[in-house]
Amino acid sequence: MAMAAAPQFEEKEFFEYHLYTLQRPATLKDRQTKQLSLFPAAQVPVQKLYIYDPMQDDKKIQVKLQFRNDKEHGLGMALPKGKIRVYKRDRDGAQEFIGEDLINHTPKDEVLRVLLGNAFDIVGERIVKDVRDISDKARQETVFIQIRNHKEEAIEVTVLERFYGDWQLTGKAPHFIKKDAYTAEFPLQVPARGEASFTYTVLYK
Repeated sequence: MAMAAAPQFEEKEFFEYHLYTLQRPATLKDRQTKQLSLFPAAQVPVQKLYIYDPMQDDKKIQVKLQFRNDKEHGLGMALPKGKIRVYKRDRDGAQEFIGEDLINHTPKDEVLRVLLGNAFDIVGERIVKDVRDISDKARQETVFIQIRNHKEEAIEVTVLERFYGDWQLTGKAPHFIKKDAYTAEFPLQVPARGEASFTYTVLYK
């Protein structure tokens, strides 16, 4: 039990790489394959995120798990590029596979988002209501976003909108977070078995 609880691998930096050295003997029989845990069992808190990215799919809502790769929660080692599989216990206690994703090389203390698939009971809709040319160098668009939630619980959906050039929201704009020069996130609270929507107008110059 003590051996299982202790870290099995020692991590060392080498040039721009990371080496993982197994700290105990491992016996392989002829033609045998064996899996070894890079981390001991760890309690890692995760946050479930619903992401609506209409540029990827104008109907489906992505489901992601977010967690921090830090030592406080049993991780804190540079994660090598590879596949993450996620399981969850059902009501009978059995572990059910719920999704997998590929991650890139991830340093310690960084936040990871793992894509598990699309939500079954949540639907998005994006409609361009109006487009008009203000001048030879200015264009205005009005966009309507709606999220329909068929789940028995209220949720928050993050709506991703991407812009180009010199842009700004005009009029009564909904709350948003500007992630970079071309991306905005709109957090939207959606009631159980209900819907929520917002409209914004963007001016391009």
